[in-house]
Parts: sequence; C-alpha cells; structure tokens
Amino acid sequence: MRVRWRLSLLPVLAAACVGGPSRPAPLPPAPVEGSARDLRWLAGDWAGEFVSSRDDRRGSIAFSLRGGRDSAQGQVVFTGPTPPPGCTDPVSAAAASRAEGEIVLTFAGVTITDRSIAGWMHPYRDPELGCLMDAWFEGEAMGDTLVGMYFSHPADVASSVRLGTWWVARWR
Repeated sequence: MRVRWRLSLLPVLAAACVGGPSRPAPLPPAPVEGSARDLRWLAGDWAGEFVSSRDDRRGSIAFSLRGGRDSAQGQVVFTGPTPPPGCTDPVSAAAASRAEGEIVLTFAGVTITDRSIAGWMHPYRDPELGCLMDAWFEGEAMGDTLVGMYFSHPADVASSVRLGTWWVARWR
C-alpha cells in the first residue's frame, strides 16, 4: 500500500518540477527620445527583418511603443552557432562545430526626429567570434515603413565594422 501511494505521487512531483508552459521573460524597456509629435507617430507595433551585407545572417525585428509612453520594447532575433566562450579568430571559430541556437538582441535606446530614427542595442555576444559586440542603427520613414542600415563592431575594438540593412513596417 505504501509503495503504491509513493508511486502515485511521482507524476505530481514531476509536473511540479517541470512546471507549466513557460512565458518568455519580458523585454527590458528602452528609452525613446523625441518630440511628443514624433513619439505619437512612432507609437504602434512594428515588425520586419535585417540582412547582413557580409554574410547570410538575417533575422527578425519586433518593436513596440505604446501611445503616451517614452519607452519601448524591441528585439532582434536570429539563429546562429552558439557563441564560443571568448574572442577567437574567424578561422578557428569557423572550424569549430557548435550547436545552433537563437540569439536575441534587445534595444537599449531609440531617438526619433522628424521621422528619422537612430538607436543602439544592448551589447551581445557574437555567434562567430564570441566577443561582445556594440550595434547601432539609423533609418528613416517611408510611409508606415522604417528603412535603414545597422552597424556593429567588437565592443573592445572599434575596427572591422560590420553592416547590413533593416526594415520594419507598422502592423498595428
């Protein structure tokens, strides 16, 4: 009887350890600077993509600013090899086999002036080199679409700037 009672608790204990469906962590707020008019214009939900001009790296962009707020939430997501533990040279990094994973960058700040936009991302670990990277972007409005370029380089060295293009369109 005692063994049967203990066995009947196993599914309950397993469910408690695993938990229910997990929710993604909320994105950190990013300050948005601009006039009240510019902030009203930028309010909404935006989605799009970026494409690197150097390689075949591409990913999705999501950005959201609620009306009457001066902070937004946004992220850039792409799939790539799991970053190595530290900076490496490109040849060594390319030769190493690593699992693929999702890399998520979050917005650190945005400035909008007369429908021109600029901003920067929180530093992130590059999947090729393992170095912390700084990234920033610039763009302009074309109707309900923002189009621009992004730039990134290793945080400790301002050399070898990488660039690419991006766009987002307001969908709500």
